[in-house]
Amino acid sequence: MDSAPKVVGIVAEYDPFHLGHKKQVLKAKQSADYVVCIISCAFSQRGSAHMFSTHTRAHMALASGADLVLGLPYSFGCAQANRFAMGGVSALNSLGVVTHLCFGVEEELLPVLGSATDAIKSKEYDKLFVESLSGGVSSAKAHGIALSQLINSEDSNSLNAPNFILGLCYIKALQDIKSDIVPLPISRRGDYHKGNDISAPSASIIRKKLLTGDTDFLKTALPPESYGIAIKAYNEGYYHKPQALDYALIAKILSSNSEELTNTPEISEGLEYRIMDCALSANSRDTLISLIKTKRYPYTRIDRALSHILVGLNNENCPDKPNYVRLLGFRNSAAPLLSAISKDMPLISRPARNKDLMMKEDMFSEQLWQIGAGECPKRAYEEQVVII
Repeated sequence: MDSAPKVVGIVAEYDPFHLGHKKQVLKAKQSADYVVCIISCAFSQRGSAHMFSTHTRAHMALASGADLVLGLPYSFGCAQANRFAMGGVSALNSLGVVTHLCFGVEEELLPVLGSATDAIKSKEYDKLFVESLSGGVSSAKAHGIALSQLINSEDSNSLNAPNFILGLCYIKALQDIKSDIVPLPISRRGDYHKGNDISAPSASIIRKKLLTGDTDFLKTALPPESYGIAIKAYNEGYYHKPQALDYALIAKILSSNSEELTNTPEISEGLEYRIMDCALSANSRDTLISLIKTKRYPYTRIDRALSHILVGLNNENCPDKPNYVRLLGFRNSAAPLLSAISKDMPLISRPARNKDLMMKEDMFSEQLWQIGAGECPKRAYEEQVVII
């Protein structure tokens, strides 16, 4: 490219790509030459398998305005907020072309984002966070408690709102790697997971409605471009069925020993024994999680841990930063951007030819997704880069 363009990066999931996502992309494109999205692949940040396939979601994003869509390796895409953020931010930074990072924050918390960012850099924050965790609360709640004391807020619950925590993690990741990427926070209305704003429903509400067969709701919640792609996949039955891998998961746990489970990310402090014991009384993933769940072991931690067991992820294969990203799709008009990307960050478009252990686990998670969609596992290797 002749001159350095403004390139806005977005870390997302798009399961599915809805009106709120469209708004963010359009806002980013108002002052950008290109928008680069990096998404979690087969499994979500919160732990469960995505409803729509990796390439279906990439196609929705491209059709709705994104210029380039990349995929995060499994161990970063399905991870706690700080690791998810570090994976996305460091990958975007390594591309060598991204100038800004756009992310949404709960509208009412946007004014305190700056003071909260300063707070999480202090040693006092680390101390308060660890103290809160030792009291048996979840990581998100520990964030809220520590922050509320440092920025003099009486509402610690609002400070553990998911997008606010992710926003802080993005900014902290940028600072930790000394990136020149400029953060661009934008306001986001409503509860991200409860979807209580019916005029802008969350992805989780959209999925729940769709699983009941409510395709009319899908049409009102998605932009026309992504709706056509999503409804085609749904009508063809090409989506992950929620209970499809439940028996395989329970069988995997029963065939594992405590040492193997202890070497799995997010499993420690005796959680491995609780998982093994509860698996004997569970006949589904949801039942298993409900049996394991306590104040000390919150739902999302367990959900991710169970996916890690199923995929076979271990602590030794969790580097601090991604050593590759997957090239999922791009617009023809973004060809100059592709050619300008640094060679320091490999873009993998043919995963079957890559022998990297992290890629092996990444693709096994994709095979599991295909099985859960009623497809042959080999389809994970047959998906083509989306070009529009």
